[in-house]
Amino acid sequence: MGWSLPAELIGPALEDWAKWGQARHDYFLRAADLARAIAFVAETPRGGFITSMEVQPEA
Repeated sequence: MGWSLPAELIGPALEDWAKWGQARHDYFLRAADLARAIAFVAETPRGGFITSMEVQPEA
């Protein structure tokens, strides 16, 4: 979804994502969970290297 998507299409797009599995179980990742992942990366000691991070909502 790009920044140019008209506001009236955002709701239907989110509903479509939920229907087709882009938003597992009809909801998105909680903000607190996303913040925890970001903090983990930001607080990784110098010299550490995180190659990838994937955060999924609970099934």
